[in-house]
Amino acid sequence: MFKAIPGVKILSFFPGRVKLRIEAVQGEEDLAKKATAQIGANAAIKKIMVDPGKGDVLINYDRKLIKEPETIDALSETLSELFPEMDVAALRAKLE
Repeated sequence: MFKAIPGVKILSFFPGRVKLRIEAVQGEEDLAKKATAQIGANAAIKKIMVDPGKGDVLINYDRKLIKEPETIDALSETLSELFPEMDVAALRAKLE
């Protein structure tokens, strides 16, 4: 397991795929649905699955597109809005 980002644990990471455990999602069905819709709307996201039971978020993304400034900026903004307690800059650094 990777070093934890406050509010988030990176359970696994491979280029193009990241699995997170986000405390704020655990037990929050509405937030899980909102996260699925908003994160999934990003052009770089190929697939997202959110499990509110565990708080797991599995994201498959386009490795090239995620590095586009406007794409990563939009994703960072979405994550900040959904999870204000998350250190988005630390997660962003891992994705870029």
